[in-house]
Amino acid sequence: MDNVLAYSKIGETIGSLFFGWFGDTYGRKPSYIISLSLLITGRAISLITSHSYTFFVTGCIIAAFPSTFALQSISLISIEISSPKRRSQIAKYRLIASSFGMCLMPLLYWWLRDWKTFLIVTTVTQLPYLIFSWKIIESPEWLWVNKKPKKCIRQLRHIARVNNASLEKDTENKILSESHTTGNEEALGPLELFSSRRLAINTFLQLCLWVSVTVSYIVSLLSSGEKSDGNPFLEFTWQALIEVPAHFSAAWLVEQLGRRYTSAASSGFTCILWMILGLRELDVFSWLNQGYIGTIIGIVNRFSITIAYYTINLLNMELYPTRLRQSGMSLGNIVSGGAAAVAPYILYVVCKLSS
Repeated sequence: MDNVLAYSKIGETIGSLFFGWFGDTYGRKPSYIISLSLLITGRAISLITSHSYTFFVTGCIIAAFPSTFALQSISLISIEISSPKRRSQIAKYRLIASSFGMCLMPLLYWWLRDWKTFLIVTTVTQLPYLIFSWKIIESPEWLWVNKKPKKCIRQLRHIARVNNASLEKDTENKILSESHTTGNEEALGPLELFSSRRLAINTFLQLCLWVSVTVSYIVSLLSSGEKSDGNPFLEFTWQALIEVPAHFSAAWLVEQLGRRYTSAASSGFTCILWMILGLRELDVFSWLNQGYIGTIIGIVNRFSITIAYYTINLLNMELYPTRLRQSGMSLGNIVSGGAAAVAPYILYVVCKLSS
C-alpha cells in the first residue's frame, strides 16, 4: 500500500507541473475537463486490470496525475469571479466539502466491504461532472489578462444574465480599451515564480510550509486507520469529521489574525502535539498510553493540522498574480506531492522503531 501511495504521489507531482503550466497557458476550463477525464480513465484502468500489479499501479498513476487540479481548476474559476473578501469563504466551503467526503469514505467502505465496489461507486459519481463540464464558464479574469477581451465580455454577460443583471456598456468599453495595454503574451512557467527577490522569498517560504503541513497531514491520515486502539473506520471518521469545525475556525482566524499569524500558531501547536505523541510511543508517561488519550490527541492534532492546511491553500491562491496563479499552485503541489510520497515511509520507520 505504501508503494502504491508513493507512486501515485509521484504521478501527482508530475501532473501538477504539467497542469500548472497548461492552466495558465490554455485556461482553467480545458485543464478541468482534461484532468477529470484522466482521473476517471485511470481509475477505470485500475479496476479492469486489478489482476496485474503493473497495470493497476499504472492506472493509479494516471488517476493521480490530474487529481489535484481537477479540484483546483474549478476552485480558481470560483475565486477569480468573486470579490477578494469572499475568497476565504470559497476556500472554506471547498475544503469543508472535501472533509465531508473524507468522513463518508471510511463509512462507505465499512458498509461495502469490497474495494472494487467502492471504486466503482466513487468513480461513477464523477461521470455527471464530466458530462456537464462543457457548461462550465472560463475565468473572465484569465481571459482578460491573456488579451481575450471579447470572450471575457461574453462570459461576464453570461454571469450577469444568470444573476438577473446586465453588463454596463462602460464596463465593456473599459475592458476592450485596457486589454490593448494589459496582458502577457510570453510563455510562462515555474521559473517566473523566482523572477524577483520578493516573489522568490515568498515562494520559497511557502514551499517550506507545504512540506511541513503535507507530511503532518498524510502521517495523521494514515496513522488514524493504521494504528488505532479501537475501530479504525470510526477512528478515521472522527478525525475527518473534526476537519469541518476546523475549517470554520480557520476561516475566522485568518480574517481576525491574518494568514501569517494563523499559520505560525497552528504549525507551532501541531509541533507540540507531535512531540506528545512521540512521548506516548516511547512510553515515557504511562497515562499517555490510555486509548482515549491517544484518540483525543489525534483528533486535536488533526484539528490543528487542518487549520494550517486551510491557511496554506488560501495563501497559495492569493499570493500570485493571475498569470502565474496556477503555476504557483502547481509548484506548491509538486513539493506537497513529494512530501506526501515520503510520508508513508516516515510512518513505517516510526512504527518499526516503536515496535
